[in-house]
Amino acid sequence: MSYNEFKNSLVLNLTERFPEMDIASLNRVLQIVDCTANDYDFTRKCTDLIVSGGVPEVLKLYLAAKVVEGYSKGTLYNVRIICTNFFQTVGKPIDKVTSNDIRVFLYTWQNAHNVSLVTLDKYRVLLSTFFHWCYAEGYIEKDPTVVIKPFKTEKKQRESLTQVELEYMRKACQDIREKALIEFMYSTGCRAAEVCEVKRSDVNFDTGEVHLFGKGKKHRTSYLNAKASVNLKEYLDSRTDDCPYLFVRSRRPVGQLTTSSIAKIVRGIAARANLTKHVSPHIIRHTTATQAVKHGMLVQEVQKLLGHANIATTMVYVETDDSEIRAMHNRAVI
Repeated sequence: MSYNEFKNSLVLNLTERFPEMDIASLNRVLQIVDCTANDYDFTRKCTDLIVSGGVPEVLKLYLAAKVVEGYSKGTLYNVRIICTNFFQTVGKPIDKVTSNDIRVFLYTWQNAHNVSLVTLDKYRVLLSTFFHWCYAEGYIEKDPTVVIKPFKTEKKQRESLTQVELEYMRKACQDIREKALIEFMYSTGCRAAEVCEVKRSDVNFDTGEVHLFGKGKKHRTSYLNAKASVNLKEYLDSRTDDCPYLFVRSRRPVGQLTTSSIAKIVRGIAARANLTKHVSPHIIRHTTATQAVKHGMLVQEVQKLLGHANIATTMVYVETDDSEIRAMHNRAVI
């Protein structure tokens, strides 16, 4: 194998055997390997397109490369599932795959699993990204996904909570942990996965700042409003455990919350509040963005608050009331 293939394989083995290893430690190992490798020659031992159980070995190298690039565990899991199912279904070596093979697979998958076009297009993107990488790295001579166009889907605007609905959510909280969680998520606009990773040491009550670490392995700062600060202090004062995480399970053994448990808590509060719309942690994040813009925050500032790399992503979260458009029209179009 080539030296780059050896490094990718090493990364994959390290991340599988030592899942607690962070990116900084991993990069230090790779630096040592780079220095040591100067005294050795690497030659290719076998073909790139070995197939094991219908799945090409190059998929492992791709996943290893994406680990180094900071892909989330959820994305890597989805890539592994979709690509594995694809190759096991098609039963062809990677260099023999055609565009029609991919189309037929996606059509069959949709019928078998009853997924929406939006979800199906995400699977198309995962396959397309994988095959494009294989082409760029020289594993295949042609990318079969180039001619497969994105699926046309209806873009539905997410519906955030109104101020009244948010107040009903607040009143429906049963204990101080639920109150602190709702206020924290609304104030910071953070993702559920980011809530899971926040530790007590990440919160500065004097400055009202919260250090968040989440999607794309990126760090950012968000802020606590008065309600979030008061409820969070009360929640922390009520705890007797020494767990470092900001939000923990109510049952023993005490440990950090998971994204699924946070979603369950939010759904439970919404049900007690008798809200008819679907409420998820992401809807609360969406509510933060919408309310921030309605109260004068610039979209660029909301973009930074939410941790979006692209402002177009932020615009999806921002709702504009028809009455605001009418008022603006009366002032501007005269």
